[in-house]
Amino acid sequence: MKWFGLGRRATPEEPFFDCHTHLLPGLDDGASTWEEAEELIAAAYQAGTRAMVLTPHYMVGSYEPSPDEIKAAAEELARRLEGVVPVTLGTGRPASAARAETAATEASNLARAADPGGGVGPSEVACASDTAGGEAAGPDPRLRLLVGAEAYLDPALPELVGRGKILTLGDLGTHLLVELPLAEVPRWADEVLFSLALAGVTPVLAHPERCAGVRRRPEWLAAAVERGALVQVNGGSLTGAYGGEVARAAAGLVRRGLVHFLGSDAHGPDRPALLAGAVVRAERIAGAEAARRLAWQNAAALFGL
Repeated sequence: MKWFGLGRRATPEEPFFDCHTHLLPGLDDGASTWEEAEELIAAAYQAGTRAMVLTPHYMVGSYEPSPDEIKAAAEELARRLEGVVPVTLGTGRPASAARAETAATEASNLARAADPGGGVGPSEVACASDTAGGEAAGPDPRLRLLVGAEAYLDPALPELVGRGKILTLGDLGTHLLVELPLAEVPRWADEVLFSLALAGVTPVLAHPERCAGVRRRPEWLAAAVERGALVQVNGGSLTGAYGGEVARAAAGLVRRGLVHFLGSDAHGPDRPALLAGAVVRAERIAGAEAARRLAWQNAAALFGL
């Protein structure tokens, strides 16, 4: 039997880490009410999600939630979830460089085995969980909520991050979820990503498979990963929610080892926070070990869970 069987309810031993959600009401175009957010999160928990990053949009001139506003909303959500699911709110911590390097090598080898023709393996930031190579810890029933933001690519991003205007993933100051335009990759994109990296902030590119420019030039994304960027693919992209072209692009990125994290990009009932189907698809594309890394281990290591 495959590691994630179709229709099989995920157990705590096989958890999901959702790295991209819009479930804080009032901050962007995501969940419209607290009750809606609670229902979406309860459904995700029942399906096996055990960690979730709350990442409202940050778009200059449109949505500009401050770090304090995001943290306050996350605290309110955690309070409301008490009695709905066992929940804890925290920031996490970075994993060690040695653990990251070891797991990155393993993940890169898995990617090359799946695609002997080449492709770029995951960055050294992608790594195994804290228990990799050691005694496995018992399952944790809690849903861990973490904070962040999805920052739309803009020339001002490095300055805004430097001034503390945009919340990094887990408020750790080390990684930023960055959304590319859906049409093209701007000519100045590399300069912005380089400036972020120069300031010690690793860009995590949100759903690049949905960017038409990336689909036409996947080599741009491969080069960005080679320079240290990380990649988050939407679960719905892998399962066909955005159409066949996006699904094929997402599968190709997974096959080449260019994907490090999964996210539901949940916004509401029409875009729920469910990842099981995507993990099944990832396993079919790249194997069970690669699916484990995408489903939980890479993100858990980034946050030190």
